[in-house]
Amino acid sequence: DSDDDSDSETNYLFPNVNADIGTKKEIVEKMNEKDVSDWLQNIGFENYKNVFLENKITGQGLCWIAYCNSANIPSFQDIMFVKLKFESDKIPKFMNALRELLA
Repeated sequence: DSDDDSDSETNYLFPNVNADIGTKKEIVEKMNEKDVSDWLQNIGFENYKNVFLENKITGQGLCWIAYCNSANIPSFQDIMFVKLKFESDKIPKFMNALRELLA
């Protein structure tokens, strides 16, 4: 059944979160700092785990980053480069992974 496929995908993306609690965005919003750190590891951004933990980035923070990027909020670049210490060539891959996470 297709619901089972959806749940297994959700469980893969969110190993510590119950898949039955809502949409992907709702699940992302409930991610804690450890969940975000695990997600970074899963997408190959383990070098950024410590800076995300230091800045206490939760799932709500990921949603805010996605919003700032899509709305072209000027502070987005400052957040990514200064606060989270992203290298410019890493941002597109990160944003693609974040869009997939929220899709």
